[in-house]
Amino acid sequence: MSDFQRTEQALAYSKRFSYGLHSKKNQATTECKKAIAAQPKKTRRHMKNSELCDPIRYFLQRLKGGAKLCLLPISRLHTEQIIPVSSDVVIYPAGSLSADDFNLVWWPSFGYDEICRRNKVSANLVSVEGNDLHWIKSAATLIDRDTLFDSTIIAVLVDLDWGEFLEPPAHEFHLECLRKAIAIAETHMDLIKFRYCNPKVPETFPGTSGYHSGSGFTSGVFYTLRDNESYLISGEIVSTTLVRGLGLELDSSSSADQLGDGQVGKIAKHALRLYSEALIAPTETMKFVQLMNLIEYIASPFEYMKMANVKKKIAYHVAKDRDGYQEIIEDFKLLTSEPGSANGPNNGLRHNIVHLGKNIEQLTGPAQRSEIFGRMISYTSIPIHDLIKFSGENWDAIDGYRMEMKQSLGV
Repeated sequence: MSDFQRTEQALAYSKRFSYGLHSKKNQATTECKKAIAAQPKKTRRHMKNSELCDPIRYFLQRLKGGAKLCLLPISRLHTEQIIPVSSDVVIYPAGSLSADDFNLVWWPSFGYDEICRRNKVSANLVSVEGNDLHWIKSAATLIDRDTLFDSTIIAVLVDLDWGEFLEPPAHEFHLECLRKAIAIAETHMDLIKFRYCNPKVPETFPGTSGYHSGSGFTSGVFYTLRDNESYLISGEIVSTTLVRGLGLELDSSSSADQLGDGQVGKIAKHALRLYSEALIAPTETMKFVQLMNLIEYIASPFEYMKMANVKKKIAYHVAKDRDGYQEIIEDFKLLTSEPGSANGPNNGLRHNIVHLGKNIEQLTGPAQRSEIFGRMISYTSIPIHDLIKFSGENWDAIDGYRMEMKQSLGV
């Protein structure tokens, strides 16, 4: 029997013996069809509804090749459409998928009861050993069977050893599986945040992939085509999460730029990660420091570069004319190490924050900080746009582009 036939047989079995869960399955199917109908006609023409609605069919060829499917909840991300972000990543609306779709055979609340049944329980304490010892940490989160699918889901493909997944050497192996899936999801989410989130309003940012807001734990469903079954594992990975604001809403026109696999693409990927982290930093001082670090990374990702040269590299991307170039060069004096009088203080923000331990709130007022961050966002986002544009190239392409811009600016 082929893998696809095995999948079809098991899905049919699941439908016949779902023990009263048909209504939830039907509701998820209805939601999925609604999401498909909401797709732009151009998108629907190029993809069969059944394939897009069913992650197993959509990813079938990769799953046959041994890849595993991981479904991660993502809070503060709202959509009524299925959004294929790339060939390896798809976003599904809340409620459009169900546990039955993936033949979920183990989840924490069920696993906890099973482990307690198999092991000695006394005075509310469970004594476990063997493989149960490595599964009980997931089980202790007590996440229920269907709650994960009440969230928006981001589906990704991962490579992992399924035998080791079933009999892990420690709970940390499961956490590493989650980290691997989250890293893939967040790489794509960084592009979505870059394109659709207001960089000055952290309240518009979605949560971290994998964070299950209902339990406060990080979780994900892992599915293998070979056995046609899935397991919901969870643990403590994501340590902070946004709570202010409603997050991000995506509509049928939403899409994400795709990074090329050139040297510049790898640099752009890391720059996007730093950019996302900086904009949701818990304090404005930390936000400033992280944006300054990003500016230095964009200017020279391979080696240390003096700030006198860093600001020129950034200005080549941002300035529209010679006067604009000079304004940026002058602005960097305030941002970094603006000298005072012979006996006076150094007024540069980074000098005072990094070397003298001050907070940016001590050095600037609210209105000035807003203007400063607005300019710093331009100094990072505009060069990142250029990195994305040249993402299929080697770094020589960026050096060449900067030389062209320098000549066009006349500096």
